[in-house]
Amino acid sequence: MQNHAYASRQFALSLASFLAAIILTIGTLFGVSSAANAQQTTASSEKIWEDLKGDVFGDRAILVDTGDVRIEATKRAQDAAIVPVDIYVDPAKAPDGIKSVTLIIDANPAPVAATFQIGKDAGVTHLSTRVRVNDYSYLRAIAETQGGQLHMAQTFVKASGGCSAPAVKNQD
Repeated sequence: MQNHAYASRQFALSLASFLAAIILTIGTLFGVSSAANAQQTTASSEKIWEDLKGDVFGDRAILVDTGDVRIEATKRAQDAAIVPVDIYVDPAKAPDGIKSVTLIIDANPAPVAATFQIGKDAGVTHLSTRVRVNDYSYLRAIAETQGGQLHMAQTFVKASGGCSAPAVKNQD
């Protein structure tokens, strides 16, 4: 009787080990797939940006991560239909002032989400909005100084389906 119980326990342990190995293998495969998909999506977003920036800004040079402008958004959106975005401009780094800030969401059907015109003496240092994000994408804030220079900051957001969401959302 004890040998039968021992054999049953050994079989159960072997079966559990086998199932755990299968689950770990499948999880690893999906993890690699997700990482590869994120890299592919990042590359796709970069390709979209390369095509788009000429349409929006012509052949003007865009300075990246100079500190004149900063963008913050959640890394993974809980609700892709209302993703909070904060844009900060540093008046000390742009002494001639910021004329406008353009918000671009690479993977959206209409990528130019907003252009904020800022008066020369307005003193605006922070803009806050909520946007729809259609797919994993870079959000880019491009600030134009009064002198015509373009400064860009960007952040990557993992979201999907925001542009197919219903038009009415509770924003509280």
